[in-house]
Amino acid sequence: MLRQAASRFAQVVLKNPPSLGVRAFSGARITDKVMVLTAVGEDRMGKLTSITERIMSHGGSLERSKISRLEGELAMILEIAITEEKGAQLLAALKQEENLQLRPKWIDYLATPPPVTTITVTSLDRPGIVKDVSGFLCEAGFKIENIATRVTSKNGAGMDCFTVDAEVVLPQDWKTMSQAKLVSGLNELGCEVLHFEV
Repeated sequence: MLRQAASRFAQVVLKNPPSLGVRAFSGARITDKVMVLTAVGEDRMGKLTSITERIMSHGGSLERSKISRLEGELAMILEIAITEEKGAQLLAALKQEENLQLRPKWIDYLATPPPVTTITVTSLDRPGIVKDVSGFLCEAGFKIENIATRVTSKNGAGMDCFTVDAEVVLPQDWKTMSQAKLVSGLNELGCEVLHFEV
């Protein structure tokens, strides 16, 4: 259901590939500020399409987005270029017509997003993996943008494995960082690094 909705969602709003979650402007900017909207609600067929159509009909443009579905619930963080007047009208429509819990805030438009990368690690399943990995990354200067976790297939000994995918903003001194040292630090936590490029 989400795959079908996301496909239509991409066709309606995004001009860049959906995996980027970014829309480029072809002309003048709508506004120097953007609305960052956190929205949570019950999922249904076509809900993403309906939401993005409302954004367009109110004169907004989706800049970046993070959208997840789990057990029938839909959670979104949307960065929308829209005027404050139209933004207020959009919020009212989304709340009334889409039955969403909304939390908006306005920020200055960031022309050049910070550099990001994805770090994927796996480990034998145990309590505290996310705490240890996120704590290590924060101490190393990385800012976590998005994190997804899952229990994966059992290893050869029949034990469950746990995988963490973390999208992180690179620290300012990332060009001089030792990737080998970072990987070694994650290994000391009992994690195997599957993907990490800096």
